[in-house]
Amino acid sequence: MKQFRVKLSFMVLSVFYLTGCLAQTSSFVTANPLRQYDPDASLKPGITKRQEVIEALGPPLTLARQGGTIFTYPEGEMKQGGTETSAEVYFEIFRDRVKLKDSHIIYYYQSVVGSAGSMVFVAAGSTELRSYASKLWILMDDDTGTVIDHVFRPARKR
Repeated sequence: MKQFRVKLSFMVLSVFYLTGCLAQTSSFVTANPLRQYDPDASLKPGITKRQEVIEALGPPLTLARQGGTIFTYPEGEMKQGGTETSAEVYFEIFRDRVKLKDSHIIYYYQSVVGSAGSMVFVAAGSTELRSYASKLWILMDDDTGTVIDHVFRPARKR
């Protein structure tokens, strides 16, 4: 029986070799618990405390302060590196919803779901990586340590 499996494996690999290709796909999810977290039920403005957020989600991916900078990364096709951006892009999300104060900060979380596929040919190969992120911005008052507002955008494929 063992010899049969070895021969079968050799035959399958030979077919791939002779046709000149081998394909592979995989998927991944980040460890961030946003996938099971319901921000609308969990984050109560003026009530939920910073410590409760950190206990539920861990430290934020980014902490934005007015006048500061943050790093942003493109969604969709995965590429290395990010872009340094003014933190004001995060505060714009809340500008029409809340009267912003100097003591306000934003905790940013994301949970990334992605897939990778590769095709290997005899002389060349190609790889495609795609990612989709659920994003959560939590506006907090740094002085009181309480949640002021939040915006949640679940992942969607493009």
